[in-house]
Amino acid sequence: LGKLREEDDHTLGHAALSRAVAAQALVRLGAPDAAREDVEFLVEQHLFLSSLLTSRDLHDPAVAEFIAQRCGTVERLRQLAVLTYADIRAVNPTAMTAWRAAQLW
Repeated sequence: LGKLREEDDHTLGHAALSRAVAAQALVRLGAPDAAREDVEFLVEQHLFLSSLLTSRDLHDPAVAEFIAQRCGTVERLRQLAVLTYADIRAVNPTAMTAWRAAQLW
């Protein structure tokens, strides 16, 4: 969903473009506002946790605060964790090692 193509506006970036495409689809589907907000958040942030797994000390309280602020609610964090797991497995099934899964959870 929303992968950049030659004709797309490259200045938006992958995440913002993906969110815009998802928003249009959700409106057409008549999704409730709350569901649209959650899906748009997940689409836009789908690379967030994956990037943290390899770039930050997950035991650092400042990182936990950063994640909490970005996600806003425990439910969104749960949803984003499941999406991150699924995304990593879909892109490269061998990339989701036991260590990486433990870090994510």
